[in-house]
Amino acid sequence: MGLLCTIRTLPSSSVKSFIITHSDLVLRAVCNSQNRLAHAASQAASVNSSNGATASIPENKYELFVRPDVQDILKKLTAIDPHKVLPNLTKLKQTREITLMTKEQLIQAEKAALERAEQLSQMPPVLPPRKECEKVMAVDSQLSGLSTSSIVFTDTTLGLPERERVMVVRTPDGALMSAPWEVRDRVLQVYYPRSGRRVKPAPMFSGIYLENLIKERRYKYLLDSACCQYEPDHPDFIKITHQVYEDCEARETYHALLSTRHYGPMVFYFVLQKRVTNLLKHLLHQNRPDDCIEVIKLYSIVWDLELASPPETYSIKVMTSFIQNFIEKEAITDVSLLREIKILSLRDSISSSHSEKISADEASNSDSESDSSSSDSESDSSSSGSESESDSESGSSTDGKSFR
Repeated sequence: MGLLCTIRTLPSSSVKSFIITHSDLVLRAVCNSQNRLAHAASQAASVNSSNGATASIPENKYELFVRPDVQDILKKLTAIDPHKVLPNLTKLKQTREITLMTKEQLIQAEKAALERAEQLSQMPPVLPPRKECEKVMAVDSQLSGLSTSSIVFTDTTLGLPERERVMVVRTPDGALMSAPWEVRDRVLQVYYPRSGRRVKPAPMFSGIYLENLIKERRYKYLLDSACCQYEPDHPDFIKITHQVYEDCEARETYHALLSTRHYGPMVFYFVLQKRVTNLLKHLLHQNRPDDCIEVIKLYSIVWDLELASPPETYSIKVMTSFIQNFIEKEAITDVSLLREIKILSLRDSISSSHSEKISADEASNSDSESDSSSSDSESDSSSSGSESESDSESGSSTDGKSFR
């Protein structure tokens, strides 16, 4: 038996009737419209206060994340390692499996493992916070007070994208409005559940639990769980990821996200914030100047910075001059960054002088070996000559005896 409900969309439009079955009607006790609006306003205020710099970034900058050249740079910086990305299956099995392969089969297996690692390392998109979708469509005073809870009406047509699915709420005061994001997420999880996602987020995403996970440097576990629970433009997802990135910068633990799907978004976040100084220092300290070049290239793409063409041959001298050009353009006065560049140049000069000394020693050793070999050949020839003379003398003596 169906329930006949009449929904008035607008005062000037016609009245539409819908027959909604029990499977299509979700009756849940939600807060009234005033409390919901107050909660949404407080949540938006907290997000804006914690991510004030994010709101000032133009939205067109986020669109650069999906550009092919930007993706190539971020993948190169991620440095995908199949041994780190792929799960250790031997821990899940009691016994190990040993397979005999030819050289061609081994190459194919390594290629398949690398492709699998690239699939698992697909980066979550970097998006601006989604805008509020609450909009009052109509207010019917005759329906005011008929119910103590709000009624959610949702379109359950199969095959519709989640963002295009119509969902409205009739509040106890008679107002008909589009469902807010928190109601949409909860109802969609009821109708179309996703693996790893809960109707109510776990406590680990807030409060002291979140602080403890960040303090214990469980970045990957926290970010993977957030990807399962939230959409990329959810304010809570953005807040959690930004807290992790800030902690990585404060404690200089960028390497904890290396070879994971979150390293590229972290680099893109600091580029959007124009805060790459500490990241460049870390990369130089780790003796990764080529990654510094990639970060500067990404910075120049995002902020339209005119720099000299990136070096094709990554020699230390050329890379340090390119980095110094970027520092001068951005007027960076960080003393420790300049010191890291000097240390890198000094290290390169020492290594080059050491290599030259080794090559000179090898050349001298080869010359001495050639001289010794020539002296040995001369001694061998002289000894052979003396032996031939002695043989001839002995032969003449024996001939004399025979003649006599």
